[in-house]
Amino acid sequence: MNWVVWKQHRKQFLILAIILALYAGLVIPTGLHFWHTYQFALSTCGKTNTCSQLSGELLQSGWDSNLNPSLPGGGVNLVVLLILGLPFLLGMFIGVPLVAREYNEGTNLLIWTRSISRRKWLTTKVVWTLIATTIFVGVVAALTTWWSKT
Repeated sequence: MNWVVWKQHRKQFLILAIILALYAGLVIPTGLHFWHTYQFALSTCGKTNTCSQLSGELLQSGWDSNLNPSLPGGGVNLVVLLILGLPFLLGMFIGVPLVAREYNEGTNLLIWTRSISRRKWLTTKVVWTLIATTIFVGVVAALTTWWSKT
């Protein structure tokens, strides 16, 4: 039964892996950039006596203003929008095809005529999908937490 779930949902798992790689590719460089900018600003603010203006200057870094000049902190806003769109993406790529494809292609009749019960079939599909989603959301949450602390 596990093989059948993998065979049916490998495209969704691959799409989640690609989304996760793109998100990590965006979050890790920006987090490192913000951290290096902050460390440089901390090392120079004591000499120039501008430590009180440090928070306003850091959000106006080159990466943020080049992305969208009309928005202060444009890069930060982009990451926040990606986080807000995450539940939509999960529902679109995992939730909808979970059972709908079974009825559309008629594979539910094939599965339900086998020796396993309908409950076991649905439970196995839901458990594997929840495991994949939990891993995906856990990695995104860890990356976002690290990014917001840098």
